[in-house]
Amino acid sequence: MKENQTTTPYPVSEHEGRFNICTRSGRIVMTCGDTASAGHYASLLSEAFAEGYKQGFRDCRSNNK
Repeated sequence: MKENQTTTPYPVSEHEGRFNICTRSGRIVMTCGDTASAGHYASLLSEAFAEGYKQGFRDCRSNNK
């Protein structure tokens, strides 16, 4: 298995011709048949992760005032 060396929360790894979108802990979120699809879904998941993180930070900050 080849690992994608990025800092994204959802790296893509290739295994036997399939492309797995994983969590940093190695749990497979979904599998795609080509790199373009895997990259697209990994990008969407990473964007959603970042937005949720930002909103959680804002909510926490506003609740602690």
